[in-house]
Amino acid sequence: GFWFTLDFINPQYGVDYRYASPGTNLVTARATYRPEIVRPGNYDVYLFYPQRPILRTTNAQWVVAYNGGNVSLGLDQHTNGGRWFQITADKPYIAGTHQFVRVSNNTGETETNAYVMADAVKFVYSAVQGTAPTFITQPLSQAVNQTSNVTFTVQASGSGTLAYQWRFN
Repeated sequence: GFWFTLDFINPQYGVDYRYASPGTNLVTARATYRPEIVRPGNYDVYLFYPQRPILRTTNAQWVVAYNGGNVSLGLDQHTNGGRWFQITADKPYIAGTHQFVRVSNNTGETETNAYVMADAVKFVYSAVQGTAPTFITQPLSQAVNQTSNVTFTVQASGSGTLAYQWRFN
């Protein structure tokens, strides 16, 4: 899709920013920000676009894709402009360029002057990096015959995928 370039509304991030005309329910313009994550972990995601209380959409369609899922947001771009503001917190990211943030102009609005703004996205390594695993219930000792099967049960909590491995002495 087509994005127009402007540079006169301040503050903006960098030398210019992009905007697109609204699409009713059809995507005709899409911008994708794809970071190169070097340090895997949880990240907070922030947006920046120029401040202006008019000629903005009330429903900019943003998708934040992270390791294991995504968050879809409809943002009112009449507010929060001219500064960095947080749109997601503590989402897991793996190393590489697999994750992204995308904005599109399928706002559902019929006003022709409800423009979608795209300026900058920032990924900040989160102060929250998950919780260490802890056992809630330990496995219980069991007496069985030498060739019999035995089942041990355990409960644990923590962030991320938890796995167990049993070893005999």
